[in-house]
Amino acid sequence: MKNRYDFIMFKIIPILLITTSLYASPIQNIKQSSSIERSLHLLKSIQDKGIILGSGEQIVYVFIDPMCKYSRKFIHNVTSNKKMLKKYKYILFLYSIPRLKSKNVVLAVYESTKPLATLMKIMLDDKYYSSTGNKEGEKNIAMISTVAKIIHVNKRPFLIID
Repeated sequence: MKNRYDFIMFKIIPILLITTSLYASPIQNIKQSSSIERSLHLLKSIQDKGIILGSGEQIVYVFIDPMCKYSRKFIHNVTSNKKMLKKYKYILFLYSIPRLKSKNVVLAVYESTKPLATLMKIMLDDKYYSSTGNKEGEKNIAMISTVAKIIHVNKRPFLIID
């Protein structure tokens, strides 16, 4: 199952992007590239709000929800593959799915002195943390949420490769 998931997440997405650009008209390519450039610009504007995982040169922006089982599978696959951590730098944006009611958990991650370690404990070890209330965390959530809505993030995990 792990190999199948890796194939789906990392092999099909680039193929779909290539296929779309091959069959689109030149005008559609211009519209598509400006949309992609706009999305990348927005993502770079909130990059400091993300949590960095990995040390590679290739940047991958990822929207995840700590309580989402698919986000958890994604993080498990990435952290268990050292080559992926060396090849890619994942910038993780915590974007809650409303039905999972994970906002309090997301705030707890942002309040932590070591956000990556706290996030990994939540997603990999099933430990739960609760927020004590933090204005800075609320600002991070609002900014990430705004960008996510503009670029139409509707699933988790949601990946954009720079």
